[in-house]
Amino acid sequence: MENRIRKTFCTFIILCAVLMSGFACGRYIRYPEDNGDKEGTEASEESDIITFCVLGKETLEIDEARFECGRLDNLWELDEINKIFESLQGEWEIDQYFDFVYWRIYEPDLFDLHDNIGEERRQSLFEAYCEKVKAAEENIPELSFSIRKKFGEERKENYVYQQGYESPVSVIMSKDLNREFYPCFRESCAIPKDEHMEYPVLYIKFMRYRFDEEISEPATLVITADGGFYVLIDGAYYSLKQKEETDLWDINIRNT
Repeated sequence: MENRIRKTFCTFIILCAVLMSGFACGRYIRYPEDNGDKEGTEASEESDIITFCVLGKETLEIDEARFECGRLDNLWELDEINKIFESLQGEWEIDQYFDFVYWRIYEPDLFDLHDNIGEERRQSLFEAYCEKVKAAEENIPELSFSIRKKFGEERKENYVYQQGYESPVSVIMSKDLNREFYPCFRESCAIPKDEHMEYPVLYIKFMRYRFDEEISEPATLVITADGGFYVLIDGAYYSLKQKEETDLWDINIRNT
């Protein structure tokens, strides 16, 4: 009888120990889940909004979560595209030479980490780059275009109009200078050689039509956070100015 009581008591102690340990484990397991849910809720409520005013006119408010690798690449809402093009509405032409793409980006073989070329070849590439910069300063290209206007009439389509040529566009925003090597090809590069640009920077890529040679070449409109407006052609930045409407009308008359 005494043995039976002793065994019953031991069994009761063991059972209580198991139940208590299970309760403790249950509390331990549930606590991180509850804490994780709380942290996840707080994180979801945090949202950084990037504000960008296009040429001092329409303002874009973009959730930073939409950016991938520091850029927003053609993932725009219709109202955002409308704000961009309404801000740029008008007729434009090149004003003057502004700057050239940073040499390490224009010619990647000149980048310090590239040891696959000899010093003589490197010097040759750098001299060719300097000649390219000089030629861009001395030979400003002719370019006239309009946005949301064609032949003096207001339009709703999102094209860059060049006389009778309509170019579709690609819209990209670079969030900060940390992604300085994107885009890495020279016709739409973020980094000028000498001048400073305030980020974010908005890029509108289009095709520039050269009527004298009947060919099209890539070009990029560059709009900076501090209100700069440039066109980037073959590595060279040119500032832009609004064009007299009568100039475009005179061109149309000469072409008829």
